[in-house]
Amino acid sequence: VTPVRATVASRRRQTFTVTFTPTSAGNKPASLVITHSAARNPLTISLQGVGVQQGPVIQISTPSLSVDNATVGTVVKRTFTAANTGDAPLIISRMDITGQGATQFKASPASATVLPGQTQVFTLEFRPTVSGTIQAALEIIHNAPGGRSTVSVQGTAAAGTLASSGGGGGGGGPGDII
Repeated sequence: VTPVRATVASRRRQTFTVTFTPTSAGNKPASLVITHSAARNPLTISLQGVGVQQGPVIQISTPSLSVDNATVGTVVKRTFTAANTGDAPLIISRMDITGQGATQFKASPASATVLPGQTQVFTLEFRPTVSGTIQAALEIIHNAPGGRSTVSVQGTAAAGTLASSGGGGGGGGPGDII
C-alpha cells in the first residue's frame, strides 16, 4: 500500500494504491486495515485477487546464427541459449533443422528441460560437405505458447586444400584435406 502514512485535511481526499503480486496461483483474499482518528476506527476493507500461473516462457538469445569462413570437411560450432522467464518448467522436446542445407547442421542437446529462471546452452555445429553459402532453419519445439521457435542458420564454406602426395616433408597423404 502506498503511501503507508498520510495526513488528510478536513474535506480532502487521499488516494492509496494497493499492489497485488501473487507468488502462486489461486484465490488470494486479504484485508486492508486503515487506522485513523475519525469515527469508526479502524476501517477494514476486504480485498480479493486471483493469482494466475503464467506457464513456461521461452526467450532465445538470438534470432539467427551465422558461421563464416568454414572449410569443407571441418566442424565449426556456435552456441545460443534458451531462457525460461516463466513460472513453470520449459520442456524443449526436440530440435528440427529444416531447409535445403539442413544436413550440413546439427544441434545439441536435442532436448532439455529448463526450470523457471534458468537457461540452457545449445550448440549448433556447421559440418559443411560442399562449398558455398548454406542456409537452413532450426526449429525448437517446446511447451511454451506458440509451441515452436525458429532460429535462421547460415554457414559459408570454402573448399579444402589438397595436400601434395609427393615427397618433400609436406603434411598429409594423397587426398587429405588440410
